Amino acid sequence: MAVAVLGLAVFVRVELRSPAPLLDVRLLSRGLLPVVMVCVVASTAAFAALVCTSVWLRSGLGLGPVRAGLALMPLALASFATSLISGRALHGRSPRALLGTGLLLSGVGCALQAGLDATRSPSAEAAPARARYARSGRSA
Repeated sequence: MAVAVLGLAVFVRVELRSPAPLLDVRLLSRGLLPVVMVCVVASTAAFAALVCTSVWLRSGLGLGPVRAGLALMPLALASFATSLISGRALHGRSPRALLGTGLLLSGVGCALQAGLDATRSPSAEAAPARARYARSGRSA
């Protein structure tokens, strides 16, 4: 623990003296620390949910590694698209609305997953949404 604290102190000192710091630690002193900590906690929870979902797909539903990976692919693609969009959308704006919306959508996703079990597949749960999408006349 002492080595970690010493390493942090050295890192902060080097970053404060650097003309082009890797991480501008001055940002954390402007009241952004609580926001950063909320994002860290939310990211940690999302990663934990991803690990649990992967284990559930493999052991609970009996999917193989490839099928489990393909089942998780929409999450990866949505995360990629969201990071691209939100990076551009945040320039010059307060992140509160975007972070709030993201946390709300994460909660909705977790709530929807709560209804899944080993007797019902994610495909069966998504069937009504796919049917509405097909009726809309768009192609997948």
